[in-house]
Amino acid sequence: GGRVSKAKRERQKWSIRFKVLERDRFRCHWCGVPAREAKLVLDHVVPLVADGEDHARNLVASCEPCNGGKGGRVLEIVS
Repeated sequence: GGRVSKAKRERQKWSIRFKVLERDRFRCHWCGVPAREAKLVLDHVVPLVADGEDHARNLVASCEPCNGGKGGRVLEIVS
């Protein structure tokens, strides 16, 4: 069960990235750290390796430690 290519992950458009970051108030969805304190990336709620999609409804803002610690696991999204 494999890793997803960097090229596939980078296909996310900047407009989608900004939309997700803005929706999540520029904070990590998982731990709440603000963008001014940590680099935020987009995290797939359902990972691409588990047939998740690159749609805003499947993406959340995540700090790098939370995203890296999650790996390919599916976590429950909290509103």
